[in-house]
Amino acid sequence: MKKLSLAAAACVCLLPVAAHSGQKIDVKTGLWEMTMKMDLSGMQMPAISPDVLAKMSPEQRARMEAMKGGVSEHVTKSCVTEKELERGFDPQQNKETNCKIVSSNATSSSLEVHMSCDSAQVKGTSVMKMNAVDREHVQADVKSDMVANGRPVKVNVQMTGKWLSSDCGAVKPGEQKLDH
Repeated sequence: MKKLSLAAAACVCLLPVAAHSGQKIDVKTGLWEMTMKMDLSGMQMPAISPDVLAKMSPEQRARMEAMKGGVSEHVTKSCVTEKELERGFDPQQNKETNCKIVSSNATSSSLEVHMSCDSAQVKGTSVMKMNAVDREHVQADVKSDMVANGRPVKVNVQMTGKWLSSDCGAVKPGEQKLDH
């Protein structure tokens, strides 16, 4: 489950999503708030023992409970720098997912990325489409067809992002903080 979530999250959690063509999506740098709704159709959450639940933070327990229904929502804050926008999206930044970009197409207002992931636990393909509504708002959809631990799973993610400030405050570049 963790690896599957990582594979889906690798597609949409970061704004620096320029394609390898050198074109970058035209958005403001600074603090961004991302709201991600993830639907894991066909995924069954394993039973969690009471002693494991007791070791989890209230936030972790709430996320696990929310995912029992197959749908979860997360709000994070991210600090996006000009350097990250120029560097672009690289699924290899997260080695656990073993994902590769198969093809990508970017303009200053949109991005489409086709990926393939192949790890011991998760195999499959994903298509991410992102649009910059304007320099302060983005929308993205990710559709993934995966096989996780031998079971077919469809992962659908909808994301909206809004720019909050040019000052990232306590959020460091490249870091994502769960918003409470």
